Amino acid sequence: MNFFKPHFILVGIACFLFGCNAPAQAPNFGDDSSTWSQDGECDDPRFQGDDMASTLLAEDRFSDATDCRDLYNLGRITLSGGPVNFGDDSSQWAQDGECDDPRFQGTGMASSLLDEDRFSDATDCRDLYNLGRITLVSNGPVEFGDNSSGYSQDGECDDPRFQGPGMASILIDSDRFSDATDCRLLFNQGRITVIGSGGNVNFGDDSSQWSQDGECDDPRFQGDDMASTLLDEDRLSDATDCQDLFNLGRITLRKGER
Repeated sequence: MNFFKPHFILVGIACFLFGCNAPAQAPNFGDDSSTWSQDGECDDPRFQGDDMASTLLAEDRFSDATDCRDLYNLGRITLSGGPVNFGDDSSQWAQDGECDDPRFQGTGMASSLLDEDRFSDATDCRDLYNLGRITLVSNGPVEFGDNSSGYSQDGECDDPRFQGPGMASILIDSDRFSDATDCRLLFNQGRITVIGSGGNVNFGDDSSQWSQDGECDDPRFQGDDMASTLLDEDRLSDATDCQDLFNLGRITLRKGER
């Protein structure tokens, strides 16, 4: 005959009296639409571990479900979101099913975001991040500019650096960096993204020896913050620097590049 151990009785009583957090939800593995799916390696760059593919592409996010699920369940890979510091649950809006931390964006975000809730809604944000419903806003800050546009604060983003369902139907280049309030709100809600950060531009990886030095070394780009010497071997090899500077408007793609 089996008996409940006192430990489990005490835990049950504690949960009844004080409540217990539900276990974190499993990651959203997506589907098998990747060219490299079902080859025994995980090609989804959201993960890390011994059984990851040697080359990872942003386009394979959520696209190698069978491999990644099997390896994740075996403990051979983990979500690379582990190093993300989610903070704690000190926000008054913590554990309400929405992420209130303004460092994130996506469909799981709360409609109103306050800077005081940074690092303060860990459980919600971690669960939604692992489900793929939110992501970190960017590897680097986005410069929204000011509200000098004649169309600012009308509920639509008029800055042509962005794309998404929250954009105005007509965009003009003079509104770059000029509709900050609208664009920031829609960006934090996940209704717009910076052109390039959502996949239009393949930034590659950080395999260049000059990566993460604050300058872009990829010769596909041009602008004030490019490295003084550019080598063709660094194409697609300085992702962090180039994406951050691109999102800040400090560099642009050269004509004909993608």
